Parts: sequence; C-alpha cells; structure tokens
Amino acid sequence: MEDHFSGSFYHTADRAVFHSLMFGWIDRLFNQHKLVRRFSVFWAMITVSLVIAAVFLNMADVTTPVASVAVSVIGLIGTVFGFYFTSRSRDK
Repeated sequence: MEDHFSGSFYHTADRAVFHSLMFGWIDRLFNQHKLVRRFSVFWAMITVSLVIAAVFLNMADVTTPVASVAVSVIGLIGTVFGFYFTSRSRDK
C-alpha cells in the first residue's frame, strides 16, 4: 500500500485544494479584513505608548539622544497613519 505522502509533498489534487484554501484564507485576511493595515496601526500605537510612558516615567534621566529617539518614535505613528489612509482611500 502506498503512503499518502510518498513521492511528493502532496498529490496534485491535494495540493490544489491546499493552495486554494490557503490563498483564499490569506486573501480574506489581507484584502477583506484589512489585517496588515489594522495590525500596523495597532503595533504603532502600542510602540509609541510604551516609549512615551518610559520617557515620562524617567523624566529626570532624559538626555538629548533619548529625546531624539522619542521624537522619532512619535513620527512613526504619522508614517503608519499615512500608510493606513493611503491604502484606505485606494480601496474606495
């Protein structure tokens, strides 16, 4: 009796079903549910919040390099919002 996985990763029919399910799932996540846009906004907001909290908690230890990094991280949210609104307007 032949093993199901012998010779190739999947048989041709199994491979076609696998690819259609996976690419359909990926297409729904990225295009229909806007996963990348929402995740990038969430990630930027968390990052900016953590950096600002760390700077404000140690306000006495803030030096010029720390202030430069904090301002750069705050600029990150502007970049992400620009990406979000550009992608959103393209969808309409």
